[in-house]
This record gives sequence, structure tokens and C-alpha cells, in this order.
Amino acid sequence: MLYQLKLSRPFSRENSPFGDAEYAFFAFRRKTKARQVTAVFCFTLSQLLTKSLPVVMGMALMAESPFNNPFREALRLGLKGAKSNLLPGGVLWILGLILIVSYYQVEAVAETFDQVGQWKNSFTPWFAMLSTAIFGSLVPWLVQATLLPKDRRQPFRQVPWLFLFWALHGWLVDAFYFLQSRLFGTQIDASTILVKTLVDQLVWAPFIAVPQVLLSYLFIENELSPSRFRAALASKGFLARAIPLVLANWVVWFPAVALIYLFPLPLQLPLQNLILALWCLIVSFFAKNA
Repeated sequence: MLYQLKLSRPFSRENSPFGDAEYAFFAFRRKTKARQVTAVFCFTLSQLLTKSLPVVMGMALMAESPFNNPFREALRLGLKGAKSNLLPGGVLWILGLILIVSYYQVEAVAETFDQVGQWKNSFTPWFAMLSTAIFGSLVPWLVQATLLPKDRRQPFRQVPWLFLFWALHGWLVDAFYFLQSRLFGTQIDASTILVKTLVDQLVWAPFIAVPQVLLSYLFIENELSPSRFRAALASKGFLARAIPLVLANWVVWFPAVALIYLFPLPLQLPLQNLILALWCLIVSFFAKNA
């Protein structure tokens, strides 16, 4: 395999970064790689849920507050979107976990994925740009054309511009994953995965990825017209659009990103693209059957 799974240090109660809780969780873990990564994911997810619960409760109270504040409606919409994403998000997490276990357990799957990783290393950054452009623009359009009625599809005239946007975004995501590996290492253990996930979703997503996606899509949807783009932002401001999107994004992508970081670095971008395509398929399926 491209990356032989190993802990960054011998695991014991003394060197556990989260104390007795982490040690107790991992004590029953067997030595097979598939079960190791499953245990790492489950513990990371439990830590994320524990740390985020007070924040979510605070947001819910603000959204239901009788006092007027500029963020109340945005929070309400964001929490509503997050709630609606729970079921399709759960399907996505299960599929992602199946991919993880298959990679570490099934030799044929590992060989296939490793070949993709070798292509990615050999043709960077063009592999990152082209693959992300295909999975971010063409695949969603094809899925919508298959599952949704014509009036609910993305117009095909927008696809070439979305292709260019996702190519640039793929290059940035690949560079971000590389930066994370340099800052925090490539170990597949609970502490490393947790830190990478938090930086991804609390720094990269709300301050770079979501604004980039939101503004680019808004510009493309307004036919690349600066005047129409400004008018759209004037009618509904940036924060009123971004806050619901970030909240709805978090409920799906916190666990999904943790799954991505369980793969070796050369496969993180390809898996991100695959999860993006799966997410589009799942959302379209639920939209069709809503």
C-alpha cells in the first residue's frame, strides 16, 4: 500500500493525548488495519460531537430568541438545512466508511486506489485540477439530468464556467491537504485526524472554501453579469447566504472530512472528489423522492 497504517507512537495510557477515555476506547481494538481506522474514525466523530454540542445548542437558542438580531434568520435557515442533511449525510458517511474499510481490507481495492494515487502524484497539479473539475461540474450535471426534471437541473450553459471554477478549487484543495500534512504529519491516529478535521472545517471551510463556492456560483448563476451579481448581494447579503451554507455544510462534512484524512495523502483529493460525487447523487435521489 502507499501508506502502511501505523500509530505515530506506541499506544499506552501514558501517551494518550485525550487521557483515559481514548485509552479505554482503543484498548479493545484489534490489530487489523480496517478495524484500526474504523476505531480512529468513531473516536474522532465522538470527540467532534462532544465539542460541538454546546455550540449547536447555543445557536438553536439564538435562532429561537424573541429578540431581533441580524443573525437569527440565517441561523434558523442554517439549522433547518443541517437537519434536512442528516439523513443523506448519514448515507454518505456509511458509504465513505465502506470505502475506507475496503481499502485497508481488500487487496484488489487497495491496488486500484494505489494506482489512482500514483497517477495523482505523477500528474500533479493537472490531475487534481481535471479530476475535481469533472466531479464538481460534469458529474453533478449528469446526475441531475438523470434524476431530476428539467426545471430543477443546473442549466448546461453554466457547466463550462463551473468546470473552470472547480479546476481552480481542486488545485487549492490539493495544496491545502499538502499543507496540512506538513503542519500536522501524515499519521493516522485520533489526535492527528481530529486536528486536521477541525482546521479544515473551522478555518478552511468557513473562511475560504464556502465563500469561494458561494460567490462563484452566485456570479455564474447571474450570467457573469457584475450588475446582476451586485444586485443579488444587495437583496440578500453575503452573511445571510454564507451562515446557512456553513451550518448545513458542517453537519455533512465534519464526518466526511474525517473519513478523507483516514486515507494516505496521495488519495485524499481523489476520495474528496468521489465523496463529492456521491453527495451529489444522494442529494439528487432524495430531491427526486421528496
